[in-house]
Amino acid sequence: VPHAYGIVERYTHIEVSYVDDQGVQHTNEQLSGWQARVWQHETDHLDGILYSNRQSGINNGPNCTELHRYQSKDELERNFPK
Repeated sequence: VPHAYGIVERYTHIEVSYVDDQGVQHTNEQLSGWQARVWQHETDHLDGILYSNRQSGINNGPNCTELHRYQSKDELERNFPK
């Protein structure tokens, strides 16, 4: 969604199972923090879900380059309130 942004709540700790590119099965692996967030984001893509499906009140606002300046959810919300 170009030029739109929003906060999507995600689990901070998840357990995943997957088959890697060598065909090796990995089960019950624990991910936390940024890794957990990225896993959930990418899984949404594979399932055809956009972040706009996961949150309400999308705002027109900064592009991705501008968002990289903000390090925390609180800082982002302060500078770009809903």
